[in-house]
Amino acid sequence: MVQASWRARLSEHLGVATIDPGRAYAAEVLTDQLLLGGLSAMCGLLKVVPERQAYPRLFDTIMVLLEALDSRQVWLPLFVRFELALLEEVGFGLDLSSCAATGVSEDLTHVSPRSGRAVSRVAAEPYIDRMFVLPAFLLSADAPANGTDVLDGLELTGHFLERRVYGADMGELPAARQRFVEALKRKGVPA
Repeated sequence: MVQASWRARLSEHLGVATIDPGRAYAAEVLTDQLLLGGLSAMCGLLKVVPERQAYPRLFDTIMVLLEALDSRQVWLPLFVRFELALLEEVGFGLDLSSCAATGVSEDLTHVSPRSGRAVSRVAAEPYIDRMFVLPAFLLSADAPANGTDVLDGLELTGHFLERRVYGADMGELPAARQRFVEALKRKGVPA
């Protein structure tokens, strides 16, 4: 994060920019391989966002994510929320507000891999082996998130990022994201 100021005698002149360093987020996690891999994954994922476009909600989400770097237990669930925000900002947001089959908004436990909509426990039963688990922390900020929840969330967002955002045009998800998820599976996510 830097603070920049631009000065010129007239607005149409070239001017001079002064840049002062602020907080170096990546430097703070140089000794934590997992969080550094997560930052690399975040940067790789952001390449799908067009340059010179304002995404204020996505920016705010990223700033919350960066400010939480001092705690893995908080940061990892926020990373999943960042991926959900990225999906929404590029036009492929998931609908987790009500069940795709019944319309109820209680007891939502799964997500349809085709529609990206939440499904209630009862409606998901016949198709449970084909659905993604919907971690409770994605529905409520008060819900705790353990390691399994984080991995379930990354599997969910990864499917839709790969299928809808990257697709045939861009190929696979960024290698940095794949390495990050593999590292989480190998090392285990803090409970």
